[in-house]
Amino acid sequence: MNIMSLLNEEIALHNANVRVVVTHEDLTESTADTSQVIALMTKGLGKSVELVKSELITPFKDASDAAFNNIEFTAGISGDAASLLAAQQVNENGTEVILKKGTGAVYSPTSATAINLTVGSMTGKSLDDVDTGEAYLYFNVL
Repeated sequence: MNIMSLLNEEIALHNANVRVVVTHEDLTESTADTSQVIALMTKGLGKSVELVKSELITPFKDASDAAFNNIEFTAGISGDAASLLAAQQVNENGTEVILKKGTGAVYSPTSATAINLTVGSMTGKSLDDVDTGEAYLYFNVL
């Protein structure tokens, strides 16, 4: 995972000031049927966070298993996993969604709080078997 501040031209283009890059290498969960939670950032009092959009650059997939056809992203805070991004299918063998807008929610924490990406797996499949995929998550962090 890579987090970067955007340049002025990119801020204007994406209406966001931070990009988080998530790749298949970030998927390390080896237990079948188990989602993985990836802490993207932690923000505290005086900050606000909005997920503007999620862009699928390269669909995720396990090249050796065409039956592995369901990987979904959601993003949010602990206790509300989809508060910033509702389910986005990112698996090439499913019906991948290339671009998904965030929910429009702006989260302003009152204490240090993790912003999480939850990556859902499917029955009988392990996320660490995924061998390709890259997505950009665009945030406004103020």
